[in-house]
Amino acid sequence: MVELAELTADLPPELQLSPARMQAIVRGYFNTAGLYALMSMDWYAGLGEKIAKPAMKYQDYPVMRRFAGKDPGRTKYGTEFWELYKESQQLQGTVNAMVKNNRPEIAARKAEDPKAQLAEKMQGGYTLVSELQQKIEAIYNDDSMTPTQKREGIDELRRELNKIYKEYVTAIKAQRKD
Repeated sequence: MVELAELTADLPPELQLSPARMQAIVRGYFNTAGLYALMSMDWYAGLGEKIAKPAMKYQDYPVMRRFAGKDPGRTKYGTEFWELYKESQQLQGTVNAMVKNNRPEIAARKAEDPKAQLAEKMQGGYTLVSELQQKIEAIYNDDSMTPTQKREGIDELRRELNKIYKEYVTAIKAQRKD
């Protein structure tokens, strides 16, 4: 679509369309068939790319997604992990602000809060997650791997990532109950 938009650059302004607008028009007029045609064109346009994309999961194919089960790309634990991380960072920011504003008594009281104790643990989890996400990005950008190898590597790292999310969330919830 981007290439098509670049081709319309010489046309009058009212005939120049953005890629998003072109996609909306095709999907509006042709519905599912138009969507499949756009996906086919994207696939065909991607054949000349230097770095191959990971192979599609069987759930990603247009017809198969109706019959296949959902593959949990992100689980509820991933969402909860990031909510807990955000909460711990906000609390840590409050403590740091109180120290900076010469309010050490408030900072000490906040630092003794059990939630503040979780900030270090969450930072450790964030480091692990960050390392795995960097590995996933490296696989995406590796031009020596085949699409199938990329898909297998990414799926394995995503399973590991979901396991880390679950471990940290369940441990923190158990600690909060105590």
